Amino acid sequence: MVSRLSFGLGPAGSREEQPGHQALSGESRPQAWLQGGTPAPPYRATSRKWYRVGFAYDSPGFIPLRDKVKISMGFITILPSGNVNLTMWEALSVGCLTKFYQYNTTSVPGQFIYFSTRHNMVKDVTVVETNYTEYALALKYKNFNREYMQVALYGRSPRVRMHVMQKFKAFALSRGFPRASILTPPPAENCPPS
Repeated sequence: MVSRLSFGLGPAGSREEQPGHQALSGESRPQAWLQGGTPAPPYRATSRKWYRVGFAYDSPGFIPLRDKVKISMGFITILPSGNVNLTMWEALSVGCLTKFYQYNTTSVPGQFIYFSTRHNMVKDVTVVETNYTEYALALKYKNFNREYMQVALYGRSPRVRMHVMQKFKAFALSRGFPRASILTPPPAENCPPS
């Protein structure tokens, strides 16, 4: 099953749907994609491994750095509250860095908010489409000196099927990302260290 979420995103804290957008088509399981398709028992946190295999970012400073981006790996843990903890490893020029995020649920299915310590602000993350067990397409929004968006394709393995990758690229293009800001990075070597 594929669920599509289509939200008109506004500043963090704005949860209303935009006219002409549908909140969710199909079964509503906003956290299920993170758990690998099976809801976690309410009394036990569940962790699953996901990879960020596609990335689009509309920041002007991103395009010169695109050759340095590698596939990131992370563990996503669903908490009994429905909130999500993410531990992500990113290969950077300074080494393999570990980042921690806590995504909090909102009243909109598939939409989360989190506090960015890097930018000292609340940001939105929305699961746009997922088949729950193989991939998830997410849109991140922030308003920092101007509006910025990121689109990320997450897979349960470092490689996803070609039609999933094409879906990611088509979605990023439909949101106005230039082709140069859409990438499918190569795998990171030894990040996280084995």
